Amino acid sequence: MRALKATILVLALPLMCTADVPLKKPNWQTFASVFRPEKSITVKQELSYAQAQSYVKALQLPEDPDTLRKIAGFYFHLGDYNEGARWYRRALQVQPGDAQVTAWYAECLHHAGSPKAALLVLEALAEQKQETPVTAVLRAEVYYVTEKKEACKKLLTQLYNDLEKLKEDPGMALLRQHVAHNLGVINRTK
Repeated sequence: MRALKATILVLALPLMCTADVPLKKPNWQTFASVFRPEKSITVKQELSYAQAQSYVKALQLPEDPDTLRKIAGFYFHLGDYNEGARWYRRALQVQPGDAQVTAWYAECLHHAGSPKAALLVLEALAEQKQETPVTAVLRAEVYYVTEKKEACKKLLTQLYNDLEKLKEDPGMALLRQHVAHNLGVINRTK
């Protein structure tokens, strides 16, 4: 089945793009129905010819970590989290220790219905001191869905206090609001 998906991708992308004209309005419904006939998915991101070529290149040169990340991201945005996790895992095998790819891998595992596996990856990231505030929020979410509500509450409280120091940064202020909301939800669900 994987070989079939790769073949369809290799065959479909050249039909969607021409060498000298970037694709301006991709027909994602058609592409998604060919690529994933069981779902009709619309991706709101435009696919340029250069991006399409990088996806095809990844299928031909599977040892390039940047291209493997792009393929994984492509699957993630299609909602195929199992396949996204597989490609992120391949990228980590080629270039181990990439914290961002590790976080994306964990997010794919979580969305694919493997929160315990995602938690192992996220906790290892935290132990290696490579956790960002965003991945800490993801870890808290996974704690919550795996019924570790006290660990979730503790992490969110710590994160909320840490983000207080960064309240001048608009992005961190928004993340802090998100954390505050999540704390409120946890406190109401006791």
